[in-house]
Amino acid sequence: MGSIAWKVLSAATRLASTRVATKVTQTGWRAATGKKAPSDRYEPERSHAEATAFAVISAAMLAGATTLVERKVADYYMRSTGELAPPMQKAIDKREKKLQKEAEKR
Repeated sequence: MGSIAWKVLSAATRLASTRVATKVTQTGWRAATGKKAPSDRYEPERSHAEATAFAVISAAMLAGATTLVERKVADYYMRSTGELAPPMQKAIDKREKKLQKEAEKR
């Protein structure tokens, strides 16, 4: 697997996790409130509090799902290739470069 494989794998799983998180949020909203989830933040029949609450909940669900899935995909990538996923390797390289610069200043 190379960088292209990582990009395809990452994009596909991100798309899937977005769809799942959206569906779970909408279903949960209907179960909790008895109403259909807001589809437009400018719906006049929705209160500000209701629109804001849905926005906060859906953003949290999406962020949590995306983080979970990306970490799982990175684990799979590492098990499949024996290398860190490109974003993780980039983060490590960046941190090491920063530490090296700090050490040189001393």
